Amino acid sequence: MTTKIISIEKETVVETNETQLAVLIELSNEAGDVIRTARLGFAIDTPKETLLAELEKYAQAAETDTANAERNAELDAKHAIADETIAALTGKTVEVAAEALQNN
Repeated sequence: MTTKIISIEKETVVETNETQLAVLIELSNEAGDVIRTARLGFAIDTPKETLLAELEKYAQAAETDTANAERNAELDAKHAIADETIAALTGKTVEVAAEALQNN
């Protein structure tokens, strides 16, 4: 996953009247497709090394979220197949043909 910093601006938080760094980022997958855009706030005096480390943590968490979502989608698909099977077979009677019994 790749994190691209789109912009960093100083902005005032209305609720607290404090200035912070507002960071707009894009997260892209290996194919280069943007999978998430986020706007994050940091203290005005955040050193660049700390900010970059925090962005890396955010990207790692986003990658974990994406992987979990993919696993959940696969599991949901399996559950949907099971639900169809349950609905289709519940209450069905399985009959064995007489010739099948004679062959045993």
